[in-house]
Amino acid sequence: MSILQNDGEPVISMQYVPYNGGAVWEEWWERTPDRKRLLVSLGTVKPMVDGLDLISWVMDSAGEVDAEIILHLPANARSDLRSLPPNVRLVDWLPMGVFLNGADGFIHHGGAGNTLTALHAGIPQIVFGQGADRPVNARAVVERGCGIIPGKSGLTSSMINTFLGNRALREASQEVAAEMAAQPCPTEVAKKLIAMLQHG
Repeated sequence: MSILQNDGEPVISMQYVPYNGGAVWEEWWERTPDRKRLLVSLGTVKPMVDGLDLISWVMDSAGEVDAEIILHLPANARSDLRSLPPNVRLVDWLPMGVFLNGADGFIHHGGAGNTLTALHAGIPQIVFGQGADRPVNARAVVERGCGIIPGKSGLTSSMINTFLGNRALREASQEVAAEMAAQPCPTEVAKKLIAMLQHG
């Protein structure tokens, strides 16, 4: 797969299958015609540990972004949250895999689950990539042309509007999504492993 090259031991490639649980459909899930949709998430742990500095732009200037913004933020991580612009919808939880399939962009902390789910959906990403495995994930996304990493000055509304209109990022993301879809699913890999064990 073009986003990940392995030069070490032989591997069996396997398709990533997003699993974010289910949910009861709500009317607002429907897209507004001709309106872009942007998802923002820092995961479930990082906001409680590091606060909301990375997404301060949501509170300060998200109203200048030409998109509907879905902000995923757990209820126990909202103590520093200020008032939000009208185009921002605050949610405690949502099935990320389902939502990303219909989104135009995803801003997130760089966790493996979010990164791979966005690649699977074929949508561009803005990845902060701070701590743990996140820098590696962010670098892989950027080097393949599927997203960007914010600079030291952080995010601005202008940067996000430009990001949402970047066709090259979307095309690269869709190419990777097609590559992922062509990989064998977990059941096929399991059968192959069993066959290898049976035949030595």
